[in-house]
Amino acid sequence: SCSASGNPKIETCRGHRPRHFWRPKAGFFHKNIPPGGLRGAISSDKLLSRTQTRGDCMDALLYEIEQYWTRRAESYSEVVQYEMTHENEANWMRVIEENLPQRRGVKILDIGTGPGFFAIGLAKRGYDVTAVDYTQAMLDEAMRNAGPYRDRIRFLRMDAHSLEFADNTFDAIVTRNLTWNLERPQDAYNDWCRVLKPGGILLNFDAGWYTYLFDEQKQAAFQADRANVCLLYTS
Repeated sequence: SCSASGNPKIETCRGHRPRHFWRPKAGFFHKNIPPGGLRGAISSDKLLSRTQTRGDCMDALLYEIEQYWTRRAESYSEVVQYEMTHENEANWMRVIEENLPQRRGVKILDIGTGPGFFAIGLAKRGYDVTAVDYTQAMLDEAMRNAGPYRDRIRFLRMDAHSLEFADNTFDAIVTRNLTWNLERPQDAYNDWCRVLKPGGILLNFDAGWYTYLFDEQKQAAFQADRANVCLLYTS
């Protein structure tokens, strides 16, 4: 926690989405996800042998995750491209701006920017934005998606667990659909707090992605939801 006096303020908006949130067609997100979800995409036999250290294992896991998101970069970017033209973009930006410091020159860090949805929306609104992602293919998609706003965003390849910024650099951090990928979330949160200025704010949007793969009740609900979506788009 970063709630001690003088430390950054933390706002965790876990699972929150603005009203009128666009829902893609069945299979849109899951186009390249194998059975078992993200963990199913990672070969555990490649990660740790008896002679490997925990550090070796983490490096291998990070590499495997990067390869997974490299494969998904194009299809995920298609989702973001649609989202950027949908009313959903204004809904998201309204939620974020309501929580940002109300002053000029606010510096924002978008961690795990992916195809750039948050970074581009905030740059359009005149904010000083830095966007980081560990997967170069995602950064390439984000830079293409940024179009005329490309030069207003500083895009950097960086590990979310260990940011390469000085202490007290940013007024706000935004992140979406990232923390469920983190192997060491507490380490990441600690480092995010470090780069936030005193009184800074963290807006973290995430959810329990793919828990339906491990919970029968959630799996039944997921299948029912998918059937309803299919019905919606075929009727």
